[in-house]
Amino acid sequence: VSDQTVRTAYRTLTIEGLVRPSHGKGTVVLGAVLEPEDRRREVYRDELGYYFDRAAKGYKLLGTPTVGPAVAPPDIARRLRLPLGGGVVVRDRTLGIPGEGSDRSGRRRPQPMQTATSYYPQWLADELPIVVAADTGLGGLYDRVEEWAGGPLSWVEAQGAVLADADMKKRLGVPLGAALVRWVRVASLPDGRPVEAIDIRVDAARVETVMEL
Repeated sequence: VSDQTVRTAYRTLTIEGLVRPSHGKGTVVLGAVLEPEDRRREVYRDELGYYFDRAAKGYKLLGTPTVGPAVAPPDIARRLRLPLGGGVVVRDRTLGIPGEGSDRSGRRRPQPMQTATSYYPQWLADELPIVVAADTGLGGLYDRVEEWAGGPLSWVEAQGAVLADADMKKRLGVPLGAALVRWVRVASLPDGRPVEAIDIRVDAARVETVMEL
């Protein structure tokens, strides 16, 4: 067959979740039956702080997170009630399982599972400087914001889907154009003002969102 036919076949099998391109290995067969993670989206709390997904509770930070000022994307500006072009502080990180998988030399390597990009309105960073700190202490920023606000936060989360761009291909190890589940969760103060919008992206072939109705 022609090279184009082979490429088309590989692309179709990748979209269907049956194979995955792997750096240094070629194309790896995943099997006809996928066993995606059961992802239950709720608000949980333990001695370390809030978390929102039991399956992801053990994920660790992979690489170095980035923190800095930016202009809010239009949909994030809307969720944070900011004008178009409004300023935000962004905390961006990749989370996953350290030491999962191996390369040809037998060395273990981390397995990225999701990206998490948090957007905070600039006015919050001005009033609460720890928003831009590398270490936000036990409980993280949610506890610091609740201490500053004098009351509990509340959350609303929306689920959608996006296609993997070059950045997601690099960070999650998925093919360009692969389907990603996108969760956008907004945290609000007791007075209703939104103080964070977090954009979480996960390989759609690896998860099932479960809700009890």
